[in-house]
Amino acid sequence: AAERRLLANLSRQAGPAVHAEQLTSRLQHSRERLVSAREEERRRLRRDLHDGLGPQLASQTLGLEAVSQLMRTDPERAEALLDSLKAQAEEATLDVRRVVYNLRPPALDDLGLDGAIRQIAVRYETAGLRFDFDLRAAHTKWPAALETALYRIAQEAMTNVVRHAGASVCSVRLLCADRQVAI
Repeated sequence: AAERRLLANLSRQAGPAVHAEQLTSRLQHSRERLVSAREEERRRLRRDLHDGLGPQLASQTLGLEAVSQLMRTDPERAEALLDSLKAQAEEATLDVRRVVYNLRPPALDDLGLDGAIRQIAVRYETAGLRFDFDLRAAHTKWPAALETALYRIAQEAMTNVVRHAGASVCSVRLLCADRQVAI
């Protein structure tokens, strides 16, 4: 009987310890995934800046130097080069917007998840397609990464409906229950 009481006491103490160890292990894996995702995002951002925007801006600097030299000797050619540089600057501006948009869609900050998803629908609505929403759960305070993921999933799903479904109604629902989210 004494040994059974001892084992019962040990098991009551060992259970929470084992559970705590499991939680600690899951937390560690979660942190590793977060670090990995952040580093992957930094790598993508570096590549976008290094391979895209950096060379564009360097090219514009060289072009502006050429314009400076041509202004006195060949104004027509300088003007043509300036037009080309203006087009490059506009392209660089679009690249910056694309990089920023890929970080986090501005609509999420401006309109919230509900408004941002509805904004997608405004772009996609046609005379033959209507969108129906139940986004009450969108007013929950989500972590930024989850909010962005929900937005991207809704965006892709709505795009697929427009392109492939031939539907007259697209219903978009955001459900949250038992610490799980579905869209």
